This record gives sequence, structure tokens and C-alpha cells, in this order.
Amino acid sequence: MNKLKMFDEFDEFNSGDLDNFSKKVSILVDETMDYTKFNESLFSTHTSMNDLNEESSPVLIWRNLSDPKIKPLNEKKIKSLYAYNKNPLKINGRFFSKFIGEKFIPKTIRNRGKVKGLNFPIVAMHPLKEKKEDSVYNTLNKFQKSESHYTVYQEKVNPRTKYNVVFFKNEAISIKENVNSELYKLKSESSAMKEQLNEIASKVSGVYPLDVFALNVYESMDGNLYVKGIKSNFDLEKSELNELYVRLYEDYYETSLPIWFKNKINEGLC
Repeated sequence: MNKLKMFDEFDEFNSGDLDNFSKKVSILVDETMDYTKFNESLFSTHTSMNDLNEESSPVLIWRNLSDPKIKPLNEKKIKSLYAYNKNPLKINGRFFSKFIGEKFIPKTIRNRGKVKGLNFPIVAMHPLKEKKEDSVYNTLNKFQKSESHYTVYQEKVNPRTKYNVVFFKNEAISIKENVNSELYKLKSESSAMKEQLNEIASKVSGVYPLDVFALNVYESMDGNLYVKGIKSNFDLEKSELNELYVRLYEDYYETSLPIWFKNKINEGLC
């Protein structure tokens, strides 16, 4: 059943009144963060679980739940809501460990004796518990002279381009190019690139069951895409928050928002 029927009248659809479609999706943020942009966005912003009730559905959980300083969610209350990202992002070990062998992870081995089968340069990684920086070796000869103890060896990607990609339900909804730590939204991307990104996201979410997440992606000189990391709460511009709002709204209420409403978003009028 079309959930838009939960609202009073269908003529609201053509009313031109932003309030009829704003604040219909909630977002739960960490009370210690600067949530000014969230308040200015289309989302209904909450900082406490106590603020949420059945009328708050749907709600996007936008907290770093793996941080021990952040209060855990009230599971009973969450179950009473329709929540996105209700499963915390928990990475035990290195992110890529669960994806070794996938095309989007550089060739990786754990056997020092097989390092000569890698293409140099390589990154040699110490055990995580040692908290030491990774070492880069440009040649096999230099690596063989090292007596350091490593547990993982990986081909080093020299990226032609770096991207920050935001996904909703395994679909790329925002792709930004990272140039000297400054992010620039791509005006267009090839269908092949987007298809490859969505395929990667599908495999990543199979291990980390998130609805909304971001991947740091490197494009190599030969055009392959490699994932460097994942985040479940990250910085978004107001325009991106509003774009995400549209996706969640249409997913939950099972209907498209009116064109006039989306036009106002694109024009920066809300």
C-alpha cells in the first residue's frame, strides 16, 4: 500500500508547500557533534533516543556506534521504529581482510615467502597490535634486506584519481573527486563506473549491513577501482543531506516526491 495515504489529503502533493514534505524523515545524531547542517536540512533532527517515538519513523541513525564514548542504542525502542543504519559498523582487524581476492582490493598475501609474486611497489603491514606505520618497498631487493616483522603484504595502488562515494542501498548517490583533500562533486560519471561502484557496494554491504555508507575509492592508472575504507557517519553538505533525505523518503513512503519539490532542492531553496 502506498504509504503516502498516511497524510491527510492527496492534494498536498500539488500544493507547492514545502512543509508538506519536509521533516518527514528523522535523523539521530551524536549530541557532541555540530549538527547545524542537519537542523538546516529537510531532516527532523534528534540528539537523544528519548526524543524518538513511533511518529519519528523512519529514522536514520547517524552516530558512530562503534565509539565506546557514544551511548548504545535502546534496542527495544529501535525495534519499535523503522530505522536505517541500525546495525553499528564494527571492523575487526583491517577493513580489506574480509575481501581479499576481490577485484576491488589490491592483491594481498600473508606469506612473506610469496612476496616476489607481487608487483612492486608494495605496502608491508605490521601486526595491528604493534600500532606501527606501514612500510613501502619500491623493489623486491629493498624488501628482502628488511628484517622487520610483517603480517600482511599488499600491492600499492598509485591512484590516478581518489573518490569519496556515498551509497544508499548499494546505489551510488554522490560521487566526489578528492583533489588535495578538497572534494569536488562529479558532474557526470560513466555508466560503467557507476555499475562497478554499485557492484562493489553490494559486496561490502554483504559483510557490513548498512543502508547508508561512504567508501574511499582509488582509481588506478589502468582504470581499476579499489576501496581504501568505509564510513557509516561522515560529513555531508546541506545539499547532499537533502538528496539523501529524498532517497530515504521515497524508499520508506514508496512514492516519488513531486517534481516541484525536487526542483526547489536543486535550486537550493530548501
